[in-house]
Amino acid sequence: SGIVLVVISVSLVILSSLRFFSAHEVKSEVMLAVGGGGLGINILGLTLLYKKQKSNLNTRGAYLHLWSDARSSVGVVVGALAIGLTGQTIIDPILGILIAFLILRSAGKLLKESWSVLTKGSRSSNGTLSEADLLALIGRMRISGMQDVHNIIIRGDGHFAQASLHVVVTKRYGSNKVVGKVRSHLRSLGIRPSVTVCDEA
Repeated sequence: SGIVLVVISVSLVILSSLRFFSAHEVKSEVMLAVGGGGLGINILGLTLLYKKQKSNLNTRGAYLHLWSDARSSVGVVVGALAIGLTGQTIIDPILGILIAFLILRSAGKLLKESWSVLTKGSRSSNGTLSEADLLALIGRMRISGMQDVHNIIIRGDGHFAQASLHVVVTKRYGSNKVVGKVRSHLRSLGIRPSVTVCDEA
């Protein structure tokens, strides 16, 4: 999501810059209607995702998309009013560049949070791996078929942590596939896992 926001913002800067050198007609009434409608939809989406975005990075990405869109819509509404009152169409490309930088700022924030989850999200602030850290990390995996995790034992600390855990797997998903995904994900974060299936639900 963060990378998509970066691509959008760069594209918007390029397109807006080109409009400085080409004559173009701006219909402020249409611009105002589109901006106002978009802002209404963005506010609805932000309201629905507000609570969920605090605990899930994917939802956080969608939330930031909507937040960027909402700010962009506000800019479009303000720009439409300004163009309608003054007749100065140069406001349009200037507005586009400003919106692009707002989107880029949100993208940077999301990429920073994503990097934090990948590199530090599995450790407490003191560098050790706790049971709570591991449970939070597994919760972020969102692996289909994994119903529960328990009997967690952690040995070592820093980047040499070893973790032993039991998982409860839904029968129709197959235990080998679920366990393989858990092991692969933990290894990618520098954790040496020992994962067994306690039972199948």
